[in-house]
Amino acid sequence: MAPKKRPADSEEDSDYAEDVVSSEESGSDYDEEEEKPKPKRKVAPKAPPKKTPTPAKKKKAVAADEAGGSGSKPTPKRGKAPKPPTEVTTLDDGWTLHPPFFIYKLNPAAQGGDKIAAFDLDGTLVGTKNDWKWFNKAVPSVLQELHEDGYQLVIFSNQGGIKGALSGKASENVRGRVDNVLAALSKKAKKEIPVQVFIATKDDEHRKPGTGMWDFFVQHANAGVAPSKAASFYVGDAAGRPTDINSGASSDKDFAAAIGLQFSLPEDKFGEGELKKGVATGESSGKNTAMAAAFRQLVDLCKGEPFKAGAFKKVADIIDAHPTVITSAKDLSAVKGVGKSSLAKITEFLETGTLAALQEAGIEAGVTRLDKAAEVGLKFI
Repeated sequence: MAPKKRPADSEEDSDYAEDVVSSEESGSDYDEEEEKPKPKRKVAPKAPPKKTPTPAKKKKAVAADEAGGSGSKPTPKRGKAPKPPTEVTTLDDGWTLHPPFFIYKLNPAAQGGDKIAAFDLDGTLVGTKNDWKWFNKAVPSVLQELHEDGYQLVIFSNQGGIKGALSGKASENVRGRVDNVLAALSKKAKKEIPVQVFIATKDDEHRKPGTGMWDFFVQHANAGVAPSKAASFYVGDAAGRPTDINSGASSDKDFAAAIGLQFSLPEDKFGEGELKKGVATGESSGKNTAMAAAFRQLVDLCKGEPFKAGAFKKVADIIDAHPTVITSAKDLSAVKGVGKSSLAKITEFLETGTLAALQEAGIEAGVTRLDKAAEVGLKFI
């Protein structure tokens, strides 16, 4: 262990040094034979008054002493994020980082067949959150049946959050989530269900609806066997519907069309989803106008809280566009974007015709212009 450095002189050391005066400064005359008038003693300048350390500083000093030093140590610099690879790199977990914007996981056991069962990931096989769930309970068994029927299982997914940071945190999260999905699939089947996964991380030829991922699979990841497009298919949720991702994106449907594969929705292959669904919003159905207006009043109350305001606005639009009269919160319990808090407020409105937050703010349900003082109602939201 390296020896500790001697700490610099403290304020106490400097005070003591000023009290000890050298013989030269004292005007000592012991070397003189004759007694001479003693010169006036030089008075050392007074040290500035000490500052009483605050409790916070005392605590910091004690912590430093306990750590083995008399003073604070410089905060260690954070390590730099790993640089993205500049060449194709296969990791120990089987994932390959293929600069600039492509990652994939190959499995020889999922190669060599001419029948391809290809799928999107988010919104098709599983939900979109890190704490993923199957689209519905039928997904694992359907995938197992396809594998046993001789299909090669392949996933093609756009994951734009990764961008060029192929070895970064977002990439690590996505790869970990996919690994968990594949492990759960094999665990459910009580045997390995081999699947290959290809992920485009930014806009280039690999990103759907571009065919780059499919082309790479055919050329490098199917043991030289050309797939039969007539016997293969692709399943995805981005089909141009109003409720699809990114306000009606059709990248999955267009991807299948560009390749020449039969396209199916996840509902066609697995049955109705058990995840919350998005719904179309836009024109008012005229069936729930008063309830929608009450939720828009909550939006006005939430000035300065954009997240909360955005959530209430979304619920208001969903309520306004609902095609039938809402008679219970259960009518919207499976709708994406309508959480427990909003469902409770829907029940409250159905029972009372208003909301407590509006009453506390002195607002009549249906009035949209708010006095600034009305923001007091926020504490009840």
